[in-house]
Amino acid sequence: MSQPVFVSSVVNRRLDEWVDKNRLALTKTAKDAVQKNTDQYLNELSEQPERKITRNQKRKHDEINHVQKTYAEMDPTTAALEKEHEAITKVKYVDKIHIGNYEIDAWYFSPFPEDYGKQPKLWVCEYCLKYMK
Repeated sequence: MSQPVFVSSVVNRRLDEWVDKNRLALTKTAKDAVQKNTDQYLNELSEQPERKITRNQKRKHDEINHVQKTYAEMDPTTAALEKEHEAITKVKYVDKIHIGNYEIDAWYFSPFPEDYGKQPKLWVCEYCLKYMK
């Protein structure tokens, strides 16, 4: 009678490895990388000055760069909802947040439920992050 054969294979799915110091590019900085990418982008633009952007390219650009549509470009329902959301989020209701031994001044709108959202101070458990009045 034959015994079952088990094959164990380890696959490095993260593709991480230890590298030698000589494989690190220590002379380059983030500023150099940004400059290189900017120069490359400007060169591509200058090579095609008369080429127009297609609707699809414009849509992709707007999505990537989070270009906000104007209210005139939106349908009336969406525009009304956006205006209402903007009016609500302009007001900061929670003034301070207390987490553990720390008290933090809130500096922007926080979308907490109505019972909690309009409190001068909100207490947050440092272990489970549950919030309380």
